[in-house]
Amino acid sequence: MNSKSKIVFSMLALALLYSIGFAASAQSDIVDRAAFRRPTQEILELEGELRSAVESRKALGLNADPAYVEALRGSPEDAGTARFGLPLTAGELAEVEARYTFAAATREKVLPFVEKLPTFAGAYFDHQASGELVILLTAADQVVLNEIQALAPEGRPTRVEIVQYTQAQLRAAVPKTWEVWKATGAPEAYAISVDTPANAIRIDVAPENLETAEKFVDEVSTAVGVPVFIGIRERSEETICVTRNNCHSPMKAGIVIRKGSTTSSSLCTMAFHIQVGTDEQFVTAGHCGYSGSNNWYHQGYGLIGSEQNTQYYGGGRDIMTVQISDSQDSSMVYNRTTEISAAWLPYVGEGVCTARGVGSPAWVCGTIQDDFTSWTGTACSCTVYGADDSMAWGTGGDSGSPIVDSIFQNTAVGVHNTSVGQFAIVADALIEWGYWMREP
Repeated sequence: MNSKSKIVFSMLALALLYSIGFAASAQSDIVDRAAFRRPTQEILELEGELRSAVESRKALGLNADPAYVEALRGSPEDAGTARFGLPLTAGELAEVEARYTFAAATREKVLPFVEKLPTFAGAYFDHQASGELVILLTAADQVVLNEIQALAPEGRPTRVEIVQYTQAQLRAAVPKTWEVWKATGAPEAYAISVDTPANAIRIDVAPENLETAEKFVDEVSTAVGVPVFIGIRERSEETICVTRNNCHSPMKAGIVIRKGSTTSSSLCTMAFHIQVGTDEQFVTAGHCGYSGSNNWYHQGYGLIGSEQNTQYYGGGRDIMTVQISDSQDSSMVYNRTTEISAAWLPYVGEGVCTARGVGSPAWVCGTIQDDFTSWTGTACSCTVYGADDSMAWGTGGDSGSPIVDSIFQNTAVGVHNTSVGQFAIVADALIEWGYWMREP
């Protein structure tokens, strides 16, 4: 049997709602299914590029011992940093490239098919099982299973699992979860996400509040009608504040932009260029333009243009658009050769890379941790929605950095927002606006 024909079907005994609450055994199953890619207390205490490398290797199911990763990084055995900005041995690099290639191939047929099913509950790439595709459905007859088998690409197995809640149900429950959680008097939630592998809602709190927060799980789960569990993370900080200060003619995603003047200390990063009717604009993080001047500058060029539209408000996304002249418009990313021509939605476990405007190294890669999450924007004090990745971001000015697929680097995925890897989903934002990616 080749890997394409290996379609595994299973029933999951998790997320079972009882009239009086959620079973303890179900909670245990949920946490176990989510834990493989979530940061631990030890990881949260790390800093800088070591933190990013350890978190990304853990998400990939690789040895994430900090001492091992620190010794590997920059050593003669490190074959991954030049390719993905991530320390990997030669064998690990080959394995990760094979996984990412398989993940990209699932975009061609099988994922478009299952996304349209009314029973679709999400999908993710299981790096504890060498990057297998896991498709979650609330029901599936033999006709559907046969079609999935026919459409699944070769290279890795594809697994179908039956769960209780559709993706639409879980995503619709997130706003209510914010409302209920705040009303209970529980500890502050740093983020509320759809945890796709767990088929549940995850509420992230400070590590020191974990035990207290867990006491509210049954109450909140019952109120919102879907299973809820607790995770830990740091409070996110919007990373507004090279060299990318002199790259223009044309301008590229990943260069530094400044609010108000060419010498301003309020820095962000230019993301993808888009088409608005016949007009050329670019996107960046919405919080960058929340207050102060609406004009954006580049140190080596001068005035670029003014803010045009934003989704940075309650229930929206941390993304905005800025005018740019035709002479400066391009589909390029700084220091890369591939032109951006499309945008797609993220999936948990998918490989992504970014061109950071200020942080070092400028080009770094990781994996998608959550494909639907929400957090409180620190500038607007409002709830915004997006996804998050395993890359650590600690440098002011990186907000707006473009995030692309690790294999199809011509495909936009996100616009970076916060210090813990949260980002606006480009495809969602463009659909809401009715805009589209610039054609190369």
